[in-house]
Amino acid sequence: MEFDEVKRVHYPAFTVIGKLGEGLAEDGPSWVPPLWQLANEHFEELASVVKEDGVPTFHLWGLMSDQSSWLAPWQEVGQYLAGLEVPGDTPTPEGWIRWEMPSMEYLTVKLTLTN
Repeated sequence: MEFDEVKRVHYPAFTVIGKLGEGLAEDGPSWVPPLWQLANEHFEELASVVKEDGVPTFHLWGLMSDQSSWLAPWQEVGQYLAGLEVPGDTPTPEGWIRWEMPSMEYLTVKLTLTN
């Protein structure tokens, strides 16, 4: 995987369905990567809804929120959602969590997957 540019962009409201975890902010490196592993193992459950012109298109989001204040930076305990952007009317499968994200500025990182 190659990291390309990081941008701050204004993004319209969108929906993400993913796997949610929570833990001490200082321990994030120990509990966030397993969320991605879990999500990656089950993304096929969402594959039929993330297609553009019949081609799978994946907009991955790693969303962070403080436990006590929605979308605030982590303080002591944070929440992290490892997920896929989906159409707003997508049903949430059992075992997944849905976050409705507001229109606002986000930091985005373009990734290129390599073999």
